[in-house]
Amino acid sequence: MHATSGDIVAGKRQKAPSRLVGHRQAAPLTVVTPGLAPAPPAPPKGLTKTARLAWESFFASPIAAAVDIRTDGPALLRWAKALGRHERVARDFAKQPTVAGSTGQTVLNPLHGELVRLTREIERAEEHFGMTPLARMRLGVAIGEARATLADLQASLAGPAAGAPDDAAVIDLDELA
Repeated sequence: MHATSGDIVAGKRQKAPSRLVGHRQAAPLTVVTPGLAPAPPAPPKGLTKTARLAWESFFASPIAAAVDIRTDGPALLRWAKALGRHERVARDFAKQPTVAGSTGQTVLNPLHGELVRLTREIERAEEHFGMTPLARMRLGVAIGEARATLADLQASLAGPAAGAPDDAAVIDLDELA
């Protein structure tokens, strides 16, 4: 007995992937071309040195070409400020990881909770803006070389002397016979 299209076969998908509820089609691959991004914005005032360096590094990277500073700017500013707060909280927590509790017992410093919250906030922004290789893959972004212009393609097809074929590229079929 052979299975037909209407038969139920164990271990086989019953519906086409496009008909599955909640199924997302793979996002088209977006190639971010280095050098096409607008001039990076200056780091906002009040950032720590580490946050300022992270801001500058992000905008120096090719992935920044995909950012619209007008719409993405506020989220990137929150990310940079969270980096600064994380740095300060981590420094304070490192100085005093435990404190006296309400009854005198030693407990973990409440700054630890803030440190964890800031870490999550930073990681979400890094994922959102493709700041890690995995995040770029999930977003469907590949960092590639600049695309050749039509003139570049025509020049490469024309050979060394425009319009004249390169002798090394010509195969004499009569010689092969």
